[in-house]
Amino acid sequence: MNLRKEDIETLRTLAERMMNDALSDKNHEKRELWRSLNQMHMQKPMISIEQMPWDELDVDGSLVCTVENKVFRGIEWNLRTNLYKWEHMPADMVLNPYILLPRPISNTGYGLSTVYKEVPRRRTRAVPPVRRPIQRNGRCGKNTDPGHHGRSRGRDGDS
Repeated sequence: MNLRKEDIETLRTLAERMMNDALSDKNHEKRELWRSLNQMHMQKPMISIEQMPWDELDVDGSLVCTVENKVFRGIEWNLRTNLYKWEHMPADMVLNPYILLPRPISNTGYGLSTVYKEVPRRRTRAVPPVRRPIQRNGRCGKNTDPGHHGRSRGRDGDS
């Protein structure tokens, strides 16, 4: 995997910012609050914001990824989104002092291979809805629709 010098510098800068925030006293305090909560000794209710409309939040360009490599672009995205949340809406967020990398999984092709086959499409046509006939019960001109559990209905379908 070849990375451009600009990409390496971008990732290093983001990782350094994240490490500084992860080693801060504020982050250490939040980590201890979460630990006490998980040990059933809540000191205060903890808040976590997980889902964000990222495409709407990028008003200043700080979420624009510049790394060309697909794998490292995902790492850059995680760094940028974590730093954005930490700076703009941290709530009780905790930053880890490490970066999780994706597992390197590849297919050797041994044994099984993928075969793509185009399936011809069938022509379909619209089918009109099926209507049940309304049965008359002979009392006062009211109709009884068996689909409505025997409720008595008026001539024009109103109850």
